[in-house]
Amino acid sequence: MRINIYNDYKIFNAGKEKNVSQLIALIKLSSANVTLDLVDCLIDYPATSYLIDEVLKQLKLKKAQGKKKELNIELDLTLDNEKLILSWLFYGSKEFNWIEEPRDISIETIKGKIKKYLKANSITINIILKNDDKSIFKEIAL
Repeated sequence: MRINIYNDYKIFNAGKEKNVSQLIALIKLSSANVTLDLVDCLIDYPATSYLIDEVLKQLKLKKAQGKKKELNIELDLTLDNEKLILSWLFYGSKEFNWIEEPRDISIETIKGKIKKYLKANSITINIILKNDDKSIFKEIAL
């Protein structure tokens, strides 16, 4: 299942809480394999984290028929700073219980919080960073 925030919902600012609240009310997962397409969208914490939390909450409830549940997050970013990317996406997440300021914790601690949750819920996350031409710049597997 692909959720294309910009094309399907006409929302550019996925970092604004009002927009995310509207999206949360609309998103209903039909699959245990989800791509959250944030290409061409503005992201920021904590609002983007709340959107991802909603997708994760719904994924937790899905039966994957022996397969892992998967969330792919696509972004058009060409940054090579994983801590910054994970902060933009997940800081403020209630699902990951991430309340500490990003500057106050290490990338290992951040990944540890995320991976603990994912393992407990049989979910994987892949973050796919894309160039302007939509080719893959980098992938981050969690």
